[in-house]
Amino acid sequence: MEESILRQTWSKKGELRNVEEGSIITETILTRVNDESMKRAVRSQRRSVYWWNPAVDLQKTKCIKARRKFLRIKRKKERVGVEVYEEAVKGYREERCKLRKEIEMAKRKAWDELLDTLDKDPWGKPYLVVLNKLRGGKNALPQGSILGPRLWDLVYEAVTNMKLIEDTLLTCYADDTFFVVAGRTLEEAKFKMNLAVNGVVRKVRQLGLEIAAHKTEAIVFPPCTYKRWNKKVYIKVDNVNIECNNVGVKYLGVTIDPFWSYNAHFNIVVNKANMVACKLINLMRNLKGPNDRKRRLYANTIYAILLYGAPIWAEEFEADKRAKVTIRKLQRKLALRVISAYRTVSYEAAEILACLPPIDLTANKMKAVYNRKQAIIAEGNVVTERAVNAIKRQEEQNLVRKWKERLQEGSLPGQRVREAILPCFEQWLERKHGNMNFYMTQLMTGHGSFGAFRQKIGKSRTAKCNHCLSPADTAQHTVEICAAWMRERRELRSIIEGRITLDNLIVEMLKTEEKWKAVNTFATEVLRKKEEEERRREREQHEGR
Repeated sequence: MEESILRQTWSKKGELRNVEEGSIITETILTRVNDESMKRAVRSQRRSVYWWNPAVDLQKTKCIKARRKFLRIKRKKERVGVEVYEEAVKGYREERCKLRKEIEMAKRKAWDELLDTLDKDPWGKPYLVVLNKLRGGKNALPQGSILGPRLWDLVYEAVTNMKLIEDTLLTCYADDTFFVVAGRTLEEAKFKMNLAVNGVVRKVRQLGLEIAAHKTEAIVFPPCTYKRWNKKVYIKVDNVNIECNNVGVKYLGVTIDPFWSYNAHFNIVVNKANMVACKLINLMRNLKGPNDRKRRLYANTIYAILLYGAPIWAEEFEADKRAKVTIRKLQRKLALRVISAYRTVSYEAAEILACLPPIDLTANKMKAVYNRKQAIIAEGNVVTERAVNAIKRQEEQNLVRKWKERLQEGSLPGQRVREAILPCFEQWLERKHGNMNFYMTQLMTGHGSFGAFRQKIGKSRTAKCNHCLSPADTAQHTVEICAAWMRERRELRSIIEGRITLDNLIVEMLKTEEKWKAVNTFATEVLRKKEEEERRREREQHEGR
């Protein structure tokens, strides 16, 4: 600092004309001295939060004033007295509590406003926020196939056309090189692999390219007689020892383990899908958020993760009971969010109402489509878009038929929903109108604001109806019998033909959008009133304690 002061004042000569000029020169010198001797303090660029509003700003100001007052009194506590100190503490706590409540309200309001935009744009800001994708991207370097097939053929053709030893297969995709080597013994396979790999390394270097040896992955497939494989095996790639992976190797998005069981692949995929699902579920609340069609889009993004590479592993998945159970749990969680249902609703009922087929049937459908396309190619024919669409339609029909046969088993849960929808199952899946919501789901499943259900989950001591004193308050009783809803039922009968039963309601709802809306209005009005009555009774019980 002293050197900087000397340097700044060394050449200053002449008299000052006035005091103002002297102050300006002094300020300039001090600024330069400080800039040279120490770094400027950089203000932290904190991002503005989405929920900030004038009410929070005002309450924050009040809270800061109360805090400063409290700290001043705290320093002279002995002089002002205990009463004044306690009053300051109380005032600060009250203002801080108000600030927290104001922030909570602001967050809730801002998030609800964001959720309201999802019906217009399901891939908008809320979707990006929950998946942590709301940030700028970086340009990636182009890879092999992106550079163009001609450049790839010209540069890498020398590698792909190499003469290889017996029982060795070389495959190139993008900038990856894949070897498969077979041997009667482990030592023979290692020898062939080292020979083939290092031959390719030399050829690649002749082209002026480099190999990232440390990125190499290798795996050993033992004979079928082996049930376990724990041996440590190493191969050499450009004088770097690479240990063979005994858990699994990921290639083109599919994890392959030593016994071709795909257990490792299922575990990885389910964990990844669970992480994404937990984030997307924040967008699918029971009473807020997008409609069920947009929710089904989010569910299908999870299905896309689960079903990647399905034609390869579909047969193995059919025999893997553990993977089936794990994926069924995830499916049920997604289906419940799609239809805004209570978590007590069964897997079968949730899947039907959400129109989400089981993963195993979907995987088999994808495998069948792939096999039929390959059969057309094997015959020397061209696979046209029209042919692919026809194949997909046929396999979709097969999926629906198998799903329906599975649901017709009498021992499965969700009997109320199955018996009502199965007679018109195809029409239910193919309908173009009507959305499921929190109240419609309650009406169809019987899980909601009904005395019988509340007693079952321990929320009520009895199952009786609080509106007509019937001994059993069920969804059927509410829809068909309860005298408290005569007006709502009369309005529904003016639009719906036939009896007011769940079976007939579903048949009528599928005919026109007007009838669907009529049932939706009935369910919403009745169940909201039942909820209000429940809250009133709970408040009375709480006040009476």
